[in-house]
Amino acid sequence: MGRYIIPQYLFGGLVVSRLASELAGTHEEFDQRIEDYLQRYPDEDGSALIADLDVAADEARKVVVVLRAADGPCADTAAAIEGLMDVLSKAAELGKPLRRRMVENFFTNAQPIPIPDRVAKAGEHLRAAGNLLAARSAERSEPVR
Repeated sequence: MGRYIIPQYLFGGLVVSRLASELAGTHEEFDQRIEDYLQRYPDEDGSALIADLDVAADEARKVVVVLRAADGPCADTAAAIEGLMDVLSKAAELGKPLRRRMVENFFTNAQPIPIPDRVAKAGEHLRAAGNLLAARSAERSEPVR
């Protein structure tokens, strides 16, 4: 039987969710989400997950700072977090075949082998999402000709 650990796209979502809970100043919902995932993915090491989320959240904070810069596309931290979550959510759906989206459940929503570089991958995905948000903003602000 394969191992059942959190897939990469869910890990990225947890990173952004962590930022949202920090912004809100409440961690109960995030902590509950972690507990739910640990029950759903029994081969996931909870301590390693939290440590990886801590490191990946640092990268996410850097992306948020860029998005909030004077010429950035987001007016505030909440908008930046919401934009990142939106891009990552849509990218996750696009990356799944239609068959998988139709029958997604516990068994099809698992990563059977460990992802040794999930923090680095999350950082890449977050930077790409930030770049996409910036590009969208630039397209909207160009003058119409």
